[in-house]
Amino acid sequence: MDWIFFIIYLLVFCWLVVKIPFFARSGVTVPVRVGLFLLKVGAGIAYGLIMSKSAYYRSIADTWRYHSDSLKETQLLFDHPGQWFTNLFVYHTADGYTKIFSTDNSYWNDLKFNFMVKVLSVFNILSFGSYYTNVIFFSFICFFGWIAIIRVYNNIFPDRKQSIWIAFLFMPSFVFWCSGIHKDGLVFTGLALFFYNVYQLLEKKDSGWKRFAGILLALVLIVPQSNYLILAIVPGTLAWWLSKKFKARSAVWFAVVFGICIALFFLSSRLPRPYNLPQALANKQDEFLKLDARSLMNHDSLQPHFSDYVKQLPRAVNHVFLRPYIWESESILYVLPALELVGIYLILAAFLIYGPTRVRFMPSLSFGILVAFAMLLVLGFTVPILGALVRYRSLYIPFLLIPLMAGTDWRKLLFDLKNKLRLK
Repeated sequence: MDWIFFIIYLLVFCWLVVKIPFFARSGVTVPVRVGLFLLKVGAGIAYGLIMSKSAYYRSIADTWRYHSDSLKETQLLFDHPGQWFTNLFVYHTADGYTKIFSTDNSYWNDLKFNFMVKVLSVFNILSFGSYYTNVIFFSFICFFGWIAIIRVYNNIFPDRKQSIWIAFLFMPSFVFWCSGIHKDGLVFTGLALFFYNVYQLLEKKDSGWKRFAGILLALVLIVPQSNYLILAIVPGTLAWWLSKKFKARSAVWFAVVFGICIALFFLSSRLPRPYNLPQALANKQDEFLKLDARSLMNHDSLQPHFSDYVKQLPRAVNHVFLRPYIWESESILYVLPALELVGIYLILAAFLIYGPTRVRFMPSLSFGILVAFAMLLVLGFTVPILGALVRYRSLYIPFLLIPLMAGTDWRKLLFDLKNKLRLK
């Protein structure tokens, strides 16, 4: 019976992907849109199966814990609806609300789990508690993020639309980790919707209520799941706005704003502990080290001092931009990211050779790249576990890979390759 409902819902949501104007105006053809949606659903199912079949992954994966707790939450909705509506905002310790960046007895840290459970508890009403039917609902919501980022880059690269959607096929770790029922999909969706709505606001001069509602919705998705991301998108948005207002020095504003933010980051070490950001990141690394992880990488304990961050910068860059090495990949969950990195650097090489001879500064493009780089460096400093790093890194890859794919003249590259093969 579950599979009957699964097929019915899948057909309904494929129809919605075709008909909803936000999707229809994406510049992506109907077969490609439906194909990308089915790819996302398939990846979500694969995610659930992998996390359920392996005893190790089942013990550490949150996705099935979300499902189990959501069934109880759905029952609570029917039995005590008032409690269901309020328990998301109730915490057992008063000081838990002040621990914004803490992981210990923090309302904000626990909110990421509780928020997901709350969302799934609503899905359960329509899916009759079926995990894999919930994958369809979750995929549909997160598909707005895929289409949002496609629409932004279609505007930035109007003559490279095919390269933009093809880029998704070169991001297996992104497709896998951001399609499963987990917080990563919501974080990416929130970030993509934020990017899209700010683009419409600043580049298209569309300041209607829909833009502000879209930004608010994006923040509702981001804050419960990844409040650290706010520390990157707020300065990025400010720099974007200043670069549009004072166009003569548009590139300078990004350097100034991010430079000031870096200084404020380290100056916050003088603030009380809940707002001491260098200490908060050091604590975050320490929390990862307490986990029972198989893929712990070489690391030094991060100290909340400027000198230690400078000292550990090369290792952080190595971890987040080069690992896993192709020769250390034993599991399929590491093989694909390793091959993905090889592919990304080959695409980077193609971009350097066949990209534009003169790169024009674009604030919208800079926003996506700098926010992604900032968050990737945070991961490099704080996540010493390879498996976790691969997962968290995946949601920022589109902001780096899509511009490379869209900025490369693939026709010229293929033409040159054909000529070289003929000469041989």
